[in-house]
Amino acid sequence: PYEQTWRYPAVTVIAQEASTIKGASNQVLPKASAIVSCRIVPDQDPGEVLEQLQALLTREPPWDVQVTVRPHGPAVKWWMTDPNGPAFEAALAALQAGFGRPPVPIGCGGTIGFVGPLSELLGGAPALLLGIEDPKSNAHAPNESLHEGDFRKLMASLAHLFEKLGNLGERDVSTP
Repeated sequence: PYEQTWRYPAVTVIAQEASTIKGASNQVLPKASAIVSCRIVPDQDPGEVLEQLQALLTREPPWDVQVTVRPHGPAVKWWMTDPNGPAFEAALAALQAGFGRPPVPIGCGGTIGFVGPLSELLGGAPALLLGIEDPKSNAHAPNESLHEGDFRKLMASLAHLFEKLGNLGERDVSTP
């Protein structure tokens, strides 16, 4: 189940619009819209995913409904890095110091659009994505939350991380 949330491709309706509550009635509406998000994972081509989704949504719609697909900006290519090296070792040690137990690296966040370009802009500096959550945090849901205790432990972990990164040489921080 966790892999479905973190690693596998997904299509999610993130917004929809049909009619307002005020003045609504029991009738067929002339128009509806939705914003759909696709998680692009390693080995997927964003252009191909868009073509496949467009073909699926426009193939044989019921009752002669007209379906139009308009990309909402450029597709974000997946990104992945090698999670080894001194910076990642420093992050794991810092999280263990802050939380009092070993962290569980899961390898997600690869379609956060700015991460890859930012890493490249910074000369290949490793991107340490520290998504702190537990099952009750409901990540990315309307009722998403972060337990105050986890937030405090994260702040302690970051203090440890900055100290550890500060003790590394410039060559040691770059991606292996």
